[in-house]
Formats: sequence, structure tokens, C-alpha cells
Amino acid sequence: MYYSELKEKDVICAKDCRNLGHIADLEIDTCKGCITAVLVRESKWCSFFGCGEEIRIPFHKICKIGPDIILVDLQ
Repeated sequence: MYYSELKEKDVICAKDCRNLGHIADLEIDTCKGCITAVLVRESKWCSFFGCGEEIRIPFHKICKIGPDIILVDLQ
């Protein structure tokens, strides 16, 4: 899957079905070569213009990446 495909998907919290926004960036461990976290912003436009707060979600908190959404387990 490409980053361009990931950033189009809505990030949804599994606990309360709240839309957290869209992926703005990825945090990568260059030594291990793996994604450690995703950074989520409230809307796509904020992601483009650089406004708004980012939520850091560890990669192990991602439950499922579907065709339209990314389901995360935040407690």
C-alpha cells in the first residue's frame, strides 16, 4: 500500500466510533525499517495547510486497515 492511499482513509477510534481525521505523516524507525507511529490531523485541509493539532498513534494500536477506513484502538 502507498502512503498516498493511506492518507485518504478516515481514521476511526474503535472504542467510541469517533472520526479522528486523516493521516498527516508517518514516524519511521530507520534502523529497523518499520513504521512506529502515524500522525493524524483533524481534517485533510489542516494537513495541507499545516494547521491543527496532531495525534500520535503508535502503529501497534492500529486494528485494521480497510478499503475506506483505518480502525484504531485508543483507550
